[in-house]
Amino acid sequence: MKRQLLGKLTALLLLPLFLFADVRESVDKNALYRGGSVIYTIAVSGKDVEFPTITEIGGNPILGTSGSQNVSIINGDFQKTVSKSYTFTPKDSLEIPSYKVLVNGGVEMTKPITVKVVEPSQDKSAPVVLDIRLSKESAHVGELVRFDLVFKQKPNVPVYKLDIEEPQFEDFWVKKMAGSEDGVEGEYTTKTYRYSLFAQRSGKLSITSVTANVGQLAQQRRRGLDPFFDSAFGQKLRYTKVFSNELILAVEALPNRLELYGDFNIKTNVDKTEVAANKPLNLTISINGVGNIDDVKKYSLDIEGAVIYANEPEIKARVVGEDYLGTFEQKIVIIADGSYTIPPLKLRYFDRESQKEVVKQTQPIEITVNGGVAKVSTLMSASDNTKG
Repeated sequence: MKRQLLGKLTALLLLPLFLFADVRESVDKNALYRGGSVIYTIAVSGKDVEFPTITEIGGNPILGTSGSQNVSIINGDFQKTVSKSYTFTPKDSLEIPSYKVLVNGGVEMTKPITVKVVEPSQDKSAPVVLDIRLSKESAHVGELVRFDLVFKQKPNVPVYKLDIEEPQFEDFWVKKMAGSEDGVEGEYTTKTYRYSLFAQRSGKLSITSVTANVGQLAQQRRRGLDPFFDSAFGQKLRYTKVFSNELILAVEALPNRLELYGDFNIKTNVDKTEVAANKPLNLTISINGVGNIDDVKKYSLDIEGAVIYANEPEIKARVVGEDYLGTFEQKIVIIADGSYTIPPLKLRYFDRESQKEVVKQTQPIEITVNGGVAKVSTLMSASDNTKG
């Protein structure tokens, strides 16, 4: 009996270390500001390891995964440690749940981890302040709203490096304007960066806080040198994170599924009205005006018996004062073996002056094709911006 027991104990002591599972879980940070990412890692010591399939954590999709492996032999014992990391951006505070990990044919469970999302706050009396401002409190979908990002600093607070994150807001199209403007506000000097915002949907939309990293010099004393000499001190940049305020913009929907807001004109032009059979004819569609011209959709034609090549439109825009001015130009090549009519092309938009829907359209253009068959029929033109 004693020999049997001794044999069992000896066999147990001689088992390789990899038969004993060790599962550890960790995060690179337990608290973070909204918009930041967390790396959740599961590390396992064992021979045969199967990690759980994780596609989301607390409703937040996994943005990326990575893995690593470390093999070591300690006093003749084989030990393998493998880990897998999952990166995600939590929208709110959450508890990462417990997950099953298969190790050496058994099941091990990770422990839950709490991650807290902290709301940034703005200190309006700080030596450096970041402000965001809107030119209006309410607007229509597609209407230009000027957005100012103002960095303020007191004259006795030198800033050696300034990294401001580029504003990106959900439900908005953001366009940065060239240059910046220096000024003075009370005891602060200011630098203003300007942007144009176009809301993509209606509702009370949030303009979230913008972050800046402010680099200032911090002196560090060097070891072993005389503190009375300047050379004893080194200079190093120390970064402070600064948060702006947050704003709400009330956005009203456009009626009748309209997507364009402003005041526009449309015209068409052809390089000829008489063409030989099976030779190309060039049609140019031109739109100009004030408003969100970037949202004008590509036009297309459907002419029976004709071959149509519709190029991508070229859009140019600029901000002048409070207006967003732009031009839209699209070229379409038509090849047909019979005479045809280019039908009227429509442009629907919500007029900023009358606050009503306006429909503008071009005149039909008769094209004579020489040496071909009889006149072919023309079907309705199709363009997303003409749909109601």
